[in-house]
Amino acid sequence: MLELRPARGCAGAPLPRTPTWAGGADYEHVFDLPNNGTVAANVDTTFATSRYLSSDFYTPESKANGYFLLNANLTYASPGDVWSITGFVNNITNATIYQGSTTYVVNGFSELLGGPASQNYVLATVGPPRTYGVRASFHF
Repeated sequence: MLELRPARGCAGAPLPRTPTWAGGADYEHVFDLPNNGTVAANVDTTFATSRYLSSDFYTPESKANGYFLLNANLTYASPGDVWSITGFVNNITNATIYQGSTTYVVNGFSELLGGPASQNYVLATVGPPRTYGVRASFHF
């Protein structure tokens, strides 16, 4: 039996990609060396609570959990800041951070045709995993 229902309005629905709480913090400390060079240590973090990744807020698959992202780097700068070298690690905890999604709602369609219940099809973009490396800079 086919049942028609009124369309669901968006009034009161959350905005996509908008967590209830989000923020970040950054700390850097610069150490002066006897040769007039410097070493700078930096740690930064961002966080967000759960949020819907798209305007498909009526499907539970479009809601992502909260996350905590932690990055760090250490930079040596030569005297006079002629060159510098930085070692870095991004996403230290290797968290999976979903950034956005598109949901194809197919749930219930096969049931209308007499078949088994189907799931929604979600395509999501994911932030990079833990990355690390070294950067060099030359100022001339």
